[in-house]
Amino acid sequence: MCYTFKLCYILMFIYPLFSINNFRQMLKNKEKQIIMDFSPLAACTNVIAMFFESLNIHQNINYTNHIHYYREKQFYQLYGYVTADEVASPNWYKFKVVRNPYSRAVSSYFHTMNLLWRSFFKRSNVFLSLVELNDNVLSISFEKFYKIYYDNYVTAVGYQPFNDHDYVSLQSADVEWHLYEQNKGSIFNRIVKVENLESDLYLINNETNMNYQPINYIMKSSHYNWTSHNTKIVEKLNYGQMAFKQFIKGTKLVYPQDYRVFYSDETKELLSKIFRKDLILYDYKFGDP
Repeated sequence: MCYTFKLCYILMFIYPLFSINNFRQMLKNKEKQIIMDFSPLAACTNVIAMFFESLNIHQNINYTNHIHYYREKQFYQLYGYVTADEVASPNWYKFKVVRNPYSRAVSSYFHTMNLLWRSFFKRSNVFLSLVELNDNVLSISFEKFYKIYYDNYVTAVGYQPFNDHDYVSLQSADVEWHLYEQNKGSIFNRIVKVENLESDLYLINNETNMNYQPINYIMKSSHYNWTSHNTKIVEKLNYGQMAFKQFIKGTKLVYPQDYRVFYSDETKELLSKIFRKDLILYDYKFGDP
């Protein structure tokens, strides 16, 4: 039974979009009636570990394998999936962790290209096949990567994947954008920006009487320890046009931490189209941390 008009309105859109937009990845604390959503490549491993700690689920005690494996194979079986009713209910406190789309786009590029380079991806993936057919994988630059994506997904079929690190995906769900367009608010009580993690968690703690604290999850697998950041920026280099292979140093990828050096005016415009909804919903602009 719907208790308010707004609740009915939100439910009307959540139900058909539930499986498509991956609400099932959300985590819940049923006792405290708190839901956390997260974005891939937005410190997701650390914030998931933080949420688990609040449920007394500890690394090396309750799970020894990778945290995402535990989440997918065990956590949901033990604690249940978040339901559409819970997402819509005003009785549940909901927050979502997001990251600057411009910064995240750089990580998405290196993450995808790294897995292609090391052949971790299944070749049946359509977007990855487009990358491989377009040119030698090691020659794809940041700019070329997103041009391929834009031409073959956004422009051609309007398709923007939403489900995993494997894709250059939006962080927002259709229901979030629809509510924004209808001026109906948000399904989330608070948006947490990775760039302001401590201060945003402080606000959540005040509102929920919880004690969420940032956690550095310990990565044990060399599969995940494949990057390092070069703090020295070479002004004459156009990082956005450099081939992927130019960032390979031995067995690691080494690239500047400052995402802005990868962007030209053209690339900024292109990415602003691809991630338009995220930029508006989460109030980001180019140049933000």
